[in-house]
Amino acid sequence: MTATAVKPAETHAEALDDLEEPLPKVVEDAAPGELNVTRDEFSAPSMPQHDVWIGQDHVGVIFDESAANLARGAFGAWSSKCRNRGGVVGFYATKEEAAQAIADLYAPAEESTETPAPPAPQWRTLKGITGPFFIWMESDDRFASDRKQCTGAPVKFTRWWMEGTRVGETEDGRKIRLWGVATKYWVAA
Repeated sequence: MTATAVKPAETHAEALDDLEEPLPKVVEDAAPGELNVTRDEFSAPSMPQHDVWIGQDHVGVIFDESAANLARGAFGAWSSKCRNRGGVVGFYATKEEAAQAIADLYAPAEESTETPAPPAPQWRTLKGITGPFFIWMESDDRFASDRKQCTGAPVKFTRWWMEGTRVGETEDGRKIRLWGVATKYWVAA
């Protein structure tokens, strides 16, 4: 029996370096944030695949099933960022729609400067309310008191506590006495 020399194991990074393929030319020249779709050269001719790129980042794959003439859509979009089972984004009529659906997953969330409207108010006590809530007030020191219909404007309270009676603190730091435990207000939590 003859002994053979064993080559030392490569690190994972070294092994990956050998597998690195050059980026497609259109992707190399892409501007940051630019959406591109390239044909995967190694996919089967019977079901071509297309790679979806944003800038130089690979963000998904489109499976071209147009040869099957499916009613659900001929282009299946997949992305690792999709939270659906298996990363399936959906099925689309065109390759462009599928690419846009994948790109939409990577779009930055728009920050709204608009304060969301409070939920619909109910005539009730503050029992069970723990977090921020709204009470409708007719003026700075007068609560909306018509129990048949809500009047006034909502004021957001960030917290409340007991000091003999209830006291609430508004978003702007004002402290307003909320009276006893059985007092009812127009409230939304």
